[in-house]
Amino acid sequence: MVDFRRGILAGVAAAAILLIVSVVLEVTGLADRAWMFVESARIRIWLYSTEPLHVIVAILPLLVQGVLFGAIFAALYVHLPRRTAVRQAMAVSLMIWAIGRMQYMYTSLRLPWQANGIFPEPASYGTAVNIHVLGGMLISIASAVAFGALAGAIWNRLKAREVTEPRPGNAALLVGFAIGILMWLGPLLTVVSAAVTGVWSWELMPDVPAWVWGGILYNSAAIVGLVGWILALLGWRRTRKGETGFRRGLAGGILMAVTGVMLLPGVVSIIGAGLSRRELLVEPVSGSESVVQ
Repeated sequence: MVDFRRGILAGVAAAAILLIVSVVLEVTGLADRAWMFVESARIRIWLYSTEPLHVIVAILPLLVQGVLFGAIFAALYVHLPRRTAVRQAMAVSLMIWAIGRMQYMYTSLRLPWQANGIFPEPASYGTAVNIHVLGGMLISIASAVAFGALAGAIWNRLKAREVTEPRPGNAALLVGFAIGILMWLGPLLTVVSAAVTGVWSWELMPDVPAWVWGGILYNSAAIVGLVGWILALLGWRRTRKGETGFRRGLAGGILMAVTGVMLLPGVVSIIGAGLSRRELLVEPVSGSESVVQ
């Protein structure tokens, strides 16, 4: 049984702890002294003002990270190898980290450890390794592992919800569809704005291939991503009827993934599609009872 409440609470609680650490680092000035570590670990918040709107904008990314992690972990929990929740959460956190790195490479035409990121000098294209960036990447891996371990430990502390009937439908397809909608809104607003103003993002820096490529991918998500999350939704609706959502879920996941910006919901939907097919291939054992952990 999927316990989304437990997963989201664990993810948000872990993010809240990191948020407290971020505030302490910012107030004490340690964030500026150890800026490379803090930013690579993604625990820095920028408090330009104490106005409520600025504070909300500063803390929102960490809390959203907690919600997304919690939903994905809850959806995959029953399908993960039977290990401790801490190890399972660490594995899921590393998976999400890897998806983020793949998204960076795909949308920016660069390896994660290369210098200059998405704003390269024309003559700097190559395969040179920037040691500082490589060190930052290793720090971000350690941060992802630590976040997963923290969320897994909190999951263990939370009481499992008592359930009488399993929730119908494939949970991973549901999460992929939901995250897909959230990540689709940004490209949609961008395309609407560009259509009104007549200025497209890739036209701002036409001499930078990475910028042009990233802009094309981001704007394409408004249409391609739309079709993707609709297919994921249709796949999930089929699983609610006890049928497989493999084809629709797989197609929707691939379409979301190719946009780059929607790679995370795309991968989750592809995983859900595979799980929906496997669930139908496994015949239930007569008289068996499901155990909720």
